[in-house]
Amino acid sequence: MLKRLIQKDSIEFDASTAAALRKLAFILLTLVLFITTTYALPILTRFRPWVPGEAVPLARLFQPYDSSLLPAFAEAAALAAPDQDANRRKSRERESKVKDKAGSPAARTRIAPEEIEGLTQQIEDPEGRALAPFYQALLRTAERRSKAITRVAHFGDSAVAADSITVTVRRRMQKRFGDAGHGFILIARGQMHYYHMDIRHRASDDWQLYPIVLLSLGTDWYGYGGVQFRSAPGSWARFATSDRGEVGGRASRFEIFYQIYPGGGKLIAKLDEQPPVAIDTRGPQKQDAWFTLETSDGPHKLSLRTDGRAPVRLYGVALERETPGVVYDSLGMVGGRAERLLAFEREHIQGQLDHRDPDLLILAFGGNEADNRWLDIARYERNLRKVVKHLVVQGNRPACLLFAPLDQAERDERGEIRTIAKLPEIVETQRRVARAQGCAFFDTYQAMGGKDAMKRWYRQRPRLATSDFRHATAAGYERIGDMFYKAILKGFADHLSKGKAAGGSKQPKTSDLPNPKGSN
Repeated sequence: MLKRLIQKDSIEFDASTAAALRKLAFILLTLVLFITTTYALPILTRFRPWVPGEAVPLARLFQPYDSSLLPAFAEAAALAAPDQDANRRKSRERESKVKDKAGSPAARTRIAPEEIEGLTQQIEDPEGRALAPFYQALLRTAERRSKAITRVAHFGDSAVAADSITVTVRRRMQKRFGDAGHGFILIARGQMHYYHMDIRHRASDDWQLYPIVLLSLGTDWYGYGGVQFRSAPGSWARFATSDRGEVGGRASRFEIFYQIYPGGGKLIAKLDEQPPVAIDTRGPQKQDAWFTLETSDGPHKLSLRTDGRAPVRLYGVALERETPGVVYDSLGMVGGRAERLLAFEREHIQGQLDHRDPDLLILAFGGNEADNRWLDIARYERNLRKVVKHLVVQGNRPACLLFAPLDQAERDERGEIRTIAKLPEIVETQRRVARAQGCAFFDTYQAMGGKDAMKRWYRQRPRLATSDFRHATAAGYERIGDMFYKAILKGFADHLSKGKAAGGSKQPKTSDLPNPKGSN
């Protein structure tokens, strides 16, 4: 009896197994037929499991880690190390050694090879003249001449608005050449993704914001930072030197950027525990104005509030020191496109720049433009030329530099991360405009690794790019800032070695320094 039951179950099992195998064969045959069809019909291209140029499916599961996926820039090997804290300690040790050398009187104007170790992308300045005024100012600062402050105005989109790239450049420059103050900061953040490091800043949320990126006022007076602020009764803002880190901890001068206009109210400014000062913003006609509060060099805080009777119109506050050093103004505009800067009323923005007197003006746009699939490159080039002319007086200060956008990527129809098609065209257009307008150019796109760099940065561990493939992570932005800082040092060294700066110190031979892409 038991034997017959076992035989019966065995027969039924064999039958069900055969049926299952027939179904599996049918499924596999159908799958093979479908895969074959995707190669036969172009309309089904996106469904092909593999195309030439892609890795063989599943092959990566059986391969060791490929170090060639690392981005080609300074210290890439360190980025692969799992111990990030150890990497940071090593970085601080290198900075300390460089700082010690740079701090000695004999070395202030000498760029040591180790300071630009790992440099892969130079600033493009074919004739060596575009940044000469900036390097001259930097030399005076390095020589510690009285009140020799080198100022940089770095306009840009969200990467600058969040102080993501600029914080690294500012810190490096100030540690190397001297901290002359945090620089300019907007009155309030509002709903913008706007942050500044190395400063303490708070404001009430009732300020009305009129940003130039939204053309809120048409062609008008938006202030040095591109946003005009109008108060409500009781609006306030506070600014204080940083209480941590090596820079930003001291100031001796607070300058308020504001507008006088008919109907303007009073602004109450209080520095530390000193008696408050009333600033009357009422006047017969609209005009820009500045109010300065000076004090001893050290930690300080400034509080601003309105008296509530009439609105005031403010632009921002600048913190500086009466000491040789660098001031690096981070002038970011969330969602910014270069052509929006044409909405600055011409005389107004020229007056703002003349007053601030930067030695170098940087324009860092292009990422948001790349997202426009219908972008007319010819029109974009015409407008970019207009922007440069709008902000830079030819043959006069400031020196100018166009800072190319980061690689911008998206997933294609096959799910692969690819550089947006318009991005390389935008970069080349910026290069042409820079040369035509007498500006220098920094190719951030190539510094990251060029085509499909975002894919490699996103796959890096720790990640250097975010999942939107438009922005870098904090670590990625720090690397970009470090690349640019080293490119500035290399350009400065070349400038001095060519004898274009009076009184410059002897530099290492060009052959002794790295000679990466973008050399003159």
